[in-house]
Amino acid sequence: GKITVTGGGKTATFTVTQSGGGSTSSAVLTLGATSRSFTAAAASSKELAVTASVSWTAKSSASWLEVKTASGKGNGKIVYNVKANTGSGSRTGKITVTGGGKTATFTVTQSGGGSTSSAVLTLGATSRSFTAAAASSKELAVTANVGWTAKSSATSWLVVKTASGSGNGKVVYNVAANTGSSGRSATITVSGGGLTRTFTVTQEGQGGTSGGGGSASLSFTSAGGTKTATFSGVPMGVSTLACSAGWLSATYSLSGNMTSGGSYTATITVTAAANSTVASRSGKVTLTANGQAYVVNVTQTATKAKSAAKGSGGVWVTTSDESAGDAVADGDEGTGWSPAAGGGAWVALSFEAPRAVRGVVVKGEGLPEGMRALVSEDGDVWSEEGSEAASYLWVTLPDEGNVPNVTEIECEP
Repeated sequence: GKITVTGGGKTATFTVTQSGGGSTSSAVLTLGATSRSFTAAAASSKELAVTASVSWTAKSSASWLEVKTASGKGNGKIVYNVKANTGSGSRTGKITVTGGGKTATFTVTQSGGGSTSSAVLTLGATSRSFTAAAASSKELAVTANVGWTAKSSATSWLVVKTASGSGNGKVVYNVAANTGSSGRSATITVSGGGLTRTFTVTQEGQGGTSGGGGSASLSFTSAGGTKTATFSGVPMGVSTLACSAGWLSATYSLSGNMTSGGSYTATITVTAAANSTVASRSGKVTLTANGQAYVVNVTQTATKAKSAAKGSGGVWVTTSDESAGDAVADGDEGTGWSPAAGGGAWVALSFEAPRAVRGVVVKGEGLPEGMRALVSEDGDVWSEEGSEAASYLWVTLPDEGNVPNVTEIECEP
């Protein structure tokens, strides 16, 4: 455009030139990455850097890939969410960024949550017993890398408060008071990734256990051990002695002279194996005599965290085989971590204060594929993505082959 000034018979001209906002050789629009992969679990508030000299807009090609920052001007970032994939197959979506006549594409790939060889779904316990009184806000730990759902078989008295989740979490449930005279039982079924796990809840009636008899309780520390429970007035005709869990074993003996009612005193000796997990557990031992059940309800605490031999200050370590002092963290080499051969081993680190964890490096001999490193801010929700305020780190080994020797676990800030 021009500005023309005239006066005194003379004319002067001022010319103004303005570049266009369309495609020019000087327009800049680039992204900080071209692609990123995610597990089947949901991922929130992820960021994609934008370097630009023009205004730009961002658009997703899939409903499960949510763009939270739809536009910007100049340098900035796109914030996006990835919803949990409950399907069996993987999926791909794209975020397309346009501006200044240029286009840049960011591809997101997410693995499926269906039945695969890598699907993980385990529960912190297989059963738990309750008295006839009501019990609220009880928790069942879930370890998973897939989406899952929880359902009760007796919704009238065993109420599931947490019906679903994605990845590691917990099922919260309530047990209503049993006003009947007989005991009862029900199950919570947790399903996901083509896998199904069952948790059994047993509750006494107002008259004790189902069919008469009696009940007692024994508590063990994580170290395990042997304790006894005694019942009087046990009738003749003992038929079975059963344990509800593999970590329990028991024997019984009868003593005393026959009373006029025809009964004995029964002593049940219960042995609990060491609990090498970070979850408490429960079980029961049942002696059946002449149709009556005498139940010993057993609970055991979880393994307590142990200080690392050469770990940095404020780091606490727990291993699946209780190898105290044989784990290292944060770059300090030590004697290593060597659980017995077998699958499902893990090492868990908890920090005295939250710290940034951008990456995890595991070093050792014969490390197999399939090792996983998870981080968490609260110990309930776990992710394979880095965290700016991680309080916990959990490294797991695959459920097959021999467990290797891990000499170092290093957290990269």
